[in-house]
Amino acid sequence: MKRNSNFELLRIFCMIFIVFGHLFGQGIGLDNLSVPNSIFAHSVGSFSRIAVNLFVMISAWFMMEKEFKAERVLKIYAQTWSYSVGLTFLSCLCGGGEISKGAIINMLFPFLRLSVWYVSVHISLMLISPFLNCVKRWNIKQLRSLVLILLMLTSVMSTLKGLQENYLSWFMWFIFVYLFVIYLKQFALEQLRPIKSIVFLFGGLFGYSVVVCMKIFAYRTNLQIYNILAQWLSDPKSLIDFFISGFLFIFFARINMGFNKTINFIASSAFSVYVFHQIPAFYTVLWNSILKVSIWRNDMLMPIYAILTVIIVYALGIVLNLIYKHMLEEMFIRNRISQAVINKIDKLYNSV
Repeated sequence: MKRNSNFELLRIFCMIFIVFGHLFGQGIGLDNLSVPNSIFAHSVGSFSRIAVNLFVMISAWFMMEKEFKAERVLKIYAQTWSYSVGLTFLSCLCGGGEISKGAIINMLFPFLRLSVWYVSVHISLMLISPFLNCVKRWNIKQLRSLVLILLMLTSVMSTLKGLQENYLSWFMWFIFVYLFVIYLKQFALEQLRPIKSIVFLFGGLFGYSVVVCMKIFAYRTNLQIYNILAQWLSDPKSLIDFFISGFLFIFFARINMGFNKTINFIASSAFSVYVFHQIPAFYTVLWNSILKVSIWRNDMLMPIYAILTVIIVYALGIVLNLIYKHMLEEMFIRNRISQAVINKIDKLYNSV
């Protein structure tokens, strides 16, 4: 079945901003930049955690309608494992130094070690999704009450207490977002129909612009509120990030672009782009040894170089995805051991 390209276009935008966020967070840095470069870095880099929410929302939108298949889980893990092993060894060849024991463990067990944290939590969400889908039988009052309670326990608490970077906090947040999307798709979108779609686009972009402008001003003037604003924007669980991502998601959920082959092709490699440029042993090599981003961090053309760098990273992700899909995926999925594991897991879920 061909997917409409509205969410696929959103997926591309999200991955572009995630790469921007990692480029400035892991490669270039934000300190001692010129004023124009600093404004650009904060403006594009701050969106990366909002993009995380949007990715979870997109996944939930489709996952809630699908029958659970263990093969999908294995495909994601196999691709992550392949990238982890291959790129860790590549980092050694490119000047990354010797592989430590910790790096070897991260390389061989990327799910258990959370070395690529989003993948670990996403797989966990996939495994529990058939049970979460049971709430689709609830009425609107029951589901709304659950969503509001979880919003208080996750987003409000995170906004007040600060960023919690651990598996359980992320897992609980992904569960909340999944349930929110079920509520949105089953009930809320219909109730919001009288409101024009452009209102949600404008609301999301305006809210983001206001918070980012406040953050940049606080950063340039050394105001203490900068730490609060930076924390809100860097935490997908904060109310600010949640409402911005929610508004933007509603806009894309309501438009109908039809099917665009090029958009869907580019979007199909978004997962590959994320995984390959976030392998722990590799991303410092990618930014510093391969792309050498520190050379132009103070250049007046830095924004242009940054845009070209993100395009290159995305293009590399597409190439790696094509190589993996055509040369390696069948080997991992179609062998006897994998098929036996898939069949046993599917049987376990048949009763759900």
